[in-house]
Amino acid sequence: MVFEVTGEAPAAEAAPKLKAPRQPRTDYGYKKEAVITLTGKETKYRGDRKAWFESVVAFNGQTVKAWEDSHKDKEESPRGWMRFFVQDGSVSLVSPQ
Repeated sequence: MVFEVTGEAPAAEAAPKLKAPRQPRTDYGYKKEAVITLTGKETKYRGDRKAWFESVVAFNGQTVKAWEDSHKDKEESPRGWMRFFVQDGSVSLVSPQ
């Protein structure tokens, strides 16, 4: 092994970066007894999003539980789609008082 003498100090190794703590997810109003309400936002969904949104439109004014029960035979959980539509602003969930 041959070492070259340069007169410089060896480079310090970079300290590993620490991950920032995760922020808690914001509550989007999901409850089984929450009522699905369309916001009236113009939507331009295609493909799966369009199909799932049309199923939400059919349950406008009904509970989330009723909507989920209609999708029990699907492999994919409908809860993620509901979260997407709420975060997108096309649907809001209103909890009963």
